[in-house]
Amino acid sequence: MAADSSGNTSGCSFTITVNDAQAPSISCPSNIIALTAATGSNCVTVNYPAPTVGDNCAVVSAVCSPPSGSCFPIGITTVTCTATDASNNKTSCSFTVTTFDVCLEDDSGGSLLLFNSVTGDYLFCCGGVSYAGRGSVSRRGCTITLTHAPAGRRVNASLDTCQKRGTATIQSPPGVTRCSITDRDMSNNSCNCGQAISAGR
Repeated sequence: MAADSSGNTSGCSFTITVNDAQAPSISCPSNIIALTAATGSNCVTVNYPAPTVGDNCAVVSAVCSPPSGSCFPIGITTVTCTATDASNNKTSCSFTVTTFDVCLEDDSGGSLLLFNSVTGDYLFCCGGVSYAGRGSVSRRGCTITLTHAPAGRRVNASLDTCQKRGTATIQSPPGVTRCSITDRDMSNNSCNCGQAISAGR
């Protein structure tokens, strides 16, 4: 509005349009290791925390797929989470849920072997070091064996699903035993080697 000394006035107007072009922020939970309720189970229900989200205006929604509370199949599943703000700007993040169905833990504690009795994927926790790989699995009656012999490592494991007991060793390099496991009762294992564990047993 403008006015002169005689009191005459004139006015004009214009518009200011503010566009939100900034995507929201999102931070996913850490990767999760899950254990089925029993050897040979097909999946395990995993509940994970919601992602942390933020926005310069207001976050409308954060959706993860598969959702928390799903029954995750044996193996590795990638969970993708997407945050969407009021202007439909989107940001995504992801994490993995790795599911095993076998847990052998040394009776004296410390050493732990998680593995997939179908694919042979394993995680051997030994002296603060985690060894991951994919071995060969064989079955005969109640007995399941896992073997892996890459260039720098030897992994051997055997368990009796009927008696719920088993043994395992890891050599790294071959010929040098790093850890041995004697598990006389698999039903009382904590199955935790310092990583996020969702245990069904």
